Amino acid sequence: MPAPARGRGCVTRSSAPKGSRICAASGRRSASTCSTVRPHPAPLRTRGPICSPTRSSGAASTTRSWPDCARRGSHDAHRSSRGTGRPEQLHRLPPRSHRCGAPRPRVGRRSSASRDRCSGRRFRSSAPRFREYRTDHRAPRCAVGPTGGPHAVRRDADPVVAMTAVLTNSDFLRAPVLATARPEGFKEWHHFVVHGPDQRLLVNFSLTDETRSTGRSRLVPRVIVIAHDRQWSGAVERFDTSELDVSPDLGGLSIGGNRLTVRPDGYDVSLDLPDHGIHGALHLRSVSRPFVVNNQPIGDGTMCWLFVPRLRADGWVQIGGREHRIRDALAYHDHNWGRFRWGGDFGWTWGTLLPRDPDDPWSFVFLQMTDRARLRCLSQALYVWHRDEPAAIFRHAAVSTHSHGVLGRAPDCTLPPPMRLLLDGRMPGVPERVEVNAHRAGDTVCAEFRPHSYARLALPSEVRLDGATVLCEASGTARVTGSVRGVDFDVVGAGVFEFLHG
Repeated sequence: MPAPARGRGCVTRSSAPKGSRICAASGRRSASTCSTVRPHPAPLRTRGPICSPTRSSGAASTTRSWPDCARRGSHDAHRSSRGTGRPEQLHRLPPRSHRCGAPRPRVGRRSSASRDRCSGRRFRSSAPRFREYRTDHRAPRCAVGPTGGPHAVRRDADPVVAMTAVLTNSDFLRAPVLATARPEGFKEWHHFVVHGPDQRLLVNFSLTDETRSTGRSRLVPRVIVIAHDRQWSGAVERFDTSELDVSPDLGGLSIGGNRLTVRPDGYDVSLDLPDHGIHGALHLRSVSRPFVVNNQPIGDGTMCWLFVPRLRADGWVQIGGREHRIRDALAYHDHNWGRFRWGGDFGWTWGTLLPRDPDDPWSFVFLQMTDRARLRCLSQALYVWHRDEPAAIFRHAAVSTHSHGVLGRAPDCTLPPPMRLLLDGRMPGVPERVEVNAHRAGDTVCAEFRPHSYARLALPSEVRLDGATVLCEASGTARVTGSVRGVDFDVVGAGVFEFLHG
């Protein structure tokens, strides 16, 4: 195969699918370490049998799933087949007449025939950088306001169809691609919070890279289930890698007897931790559009996340011999992935605020990234959703946060239990009250969260031998007042905040 010409132009390689272009500056397709677009595999040239992932269906399949088919001569061997043959998305440079400076000679200028194939346009691949955007940024935005009049709420003809497309294209497991290609420091987890009328439920499926003394890396799966009725209780269970299975379409994750499936309309979660008396089944239906943040700096690494601010949950969960029935409860979901190390110089506060009345259309998500000592704020944002659309987004200097006092009670539980001996007296608890104020372009939001109780989840530090990273999961009451696009609101509801201490 002839080598592509040098320069900033693009050429069509003979081995690429018809219609796709590859940047000649690098001679291959570029890939971001935190991609939010489903990977498109190239034809593989390997010896011996390989796995050929296909879209999963309800019928039985003999196609092996990841990690069984990992490392078969190419790091692409386990990629999903969705979107095969689609060209790489390229960002067009502005025309020469709009660029500063006189024209300069170009090394390796393309021939006229090559220019005709590329329509005379110059392309380049974008480098990974911090990005924040809606996963459906091309869809029309809905105006928030009363029914009728100039501020009428404009609804999509079929919002369920739109959200189905978003979840299908955006929320899939990254570990089979990113962790296999470069496993060092990789982490990924799916996090669910269910706001029931009398209880809170937190479910977490996680994959964390661990490097052995031999230098070999492996992904360690964990399942966390904690519930709050009168107080927090639950369990954290670690599984062997042999009990991990990912579906070929990257939409299903099995850890032991626990399973998470991304459906076109939401998520199905099955729980089975018999050693802890935990069982359950949940279906979470998305009623708001997801939002994605890419390449957020965190310590010495970066992290990406996708969150769905509002879902409807149905099902049941049994913990400690007590069964919790969940019927049309509001819920929250986020999916996080990236490369960083627990115990690095970072901390965070992450909160979801949902109304007590399920028919109230407002939802709120708060995020603040700090250094380990919580003396320097690196990034913060308050996201306001009205029904299924973002109504306002406040970032950085538009947001001010104040924490008052320390909650005067011990944690209800520490998980895993042996970590309690290491943590007691060394880690701070949670604030007595958190205030978040945001102002931008005439919009104003004032939120207050008052924790009532919390649970501690501890992870060994990857930076210090005697250290630990602690996540405090706090439940409490919340009140949010303000005005967005001329519409006043006063929302009373429940909140779950996560305080990470490194």
